[in-house]
Amino acid sequence: MKNQKGFTVIELILSFSITTIVVVLLFQLLISLKNLYNATGYKTELFIKQATITEQINKELTSKTIISVDDCGEECIIFNFSDGSNSKLLINREENFIYYGKSATKLVLNSYFGDAKVEFYRNAANLHNSFDSFITIKIPIYYPTYEDENFGINIVYQYNSNDHYIIEEDF
Repeated sequence: MKNQKGFTVIELILSFSITTIVVVLLFQLLISLKNLYNATGYKTELFIKQATITEQINKELTSKTIISVDDCGEECIIFNFSDGSNSKLLINREENFIYYGKSATKLVLNSYFGDAKVEFYRNAANLHNSFDSFITIKIPIYYPTYEDENFGINIVYQYNSNDHYIIEEDF
């Protein structure tokens, strides 16, 4: 018998086919992992921006007393405080920015604002409660990958309407 070294055509085709299948599967896995990483990264960035904006607004609202809320244009309100200062809350949909006071925050790429609402509530029946009124600020922020999740700003400011009559404005 002769010592035959090398591969037959069938062996070459079979090994090439198996190698191709493995490479394609690994490539698909790599693409899936990249998409998962990007989606998770965007979600984390959305949560960080949500926390940052909320913290900026809450910090000022809890340390100061609002005396009035004025309308300053489309999707813009000004909070006037008892110490004479004020802060503007503004949504810029064209540039995807939200402004509060001296800070500006750009939304994550491809995210967008929903319908913003500022609502005023007063419990007239509860005359003995020192905090009988509140303002809610809702600015939804959505991302296409997570359509059902709201990454927006939700703030409640509670106050005593007997001490501080806040002028209500539409947002």
